[in-house]
Amino acid sequence: RSMKQLADYGSLDLRNAARSLKEEWRSGLAFGGVMYLQLLILVIVMPWYFQRETLWGVGIGAFLFWASVMWLAASQYYFPARHRLTVTLLRVPQKCVLLLLDNTAFTILLALGTVVLSLISVFTVFMFPGVATVMLWHQVALKFRLYKYDYLESHPNARRNQIPWKALLAEDDERVGTRTLRQLIFPWKS
Repeated sequence: RSMKQLADYGSLDLRNAARSLKEEWRSGLAFGGVMYLQLLILVIVMPWYFQRETLWGVGIGAFLFWASVMWLAASQYYFPARHRLTVTLLRVPQKCVLLLLDNTAFTILLALGTVVLSLISVFTVFMFPGVATVMLWHQVALKFRLYKYDYLESHPNARRNQIPWKALLAEDDERVGTRTLRQLIFPWKS
């Protein structure tokens, strides 16, 4: 929730972060439980099926592998969908999978960015860019995807592959403005 506020050009406040943690612990616990189940499938269940060395065993193992890859890609949308879409906690995974299926190439690029940010974070002991940056990355990604859906809803005859992104992002571009690398690293020196 704090990263959603930041993605919407708000500011971070420790009181809001504490309140967000208090209100959102259930969704975090649910996500952790699903990811724990995912880990059990990858480490225990899937190898067991592959060790059967039968057509059914390999088939079920392959299905579990691709379902796991699909869920890992879709799970990037879990927290952004929880905060940007008005859905119940039980419907969030469904929305995540629908977003994946409708935006497959975008989701793959989002996953590559997540991997790069995570690897850089490991080398800097999670001081930079860190988990918060990954969460902000996901929030901004879904925010921009929702621009597409808002446009398609208001223009039902528009073609899905010809979205006017420049017009949709004009307000955000104006708000952010242009900055040099020096201004980005040292904003107080501009």
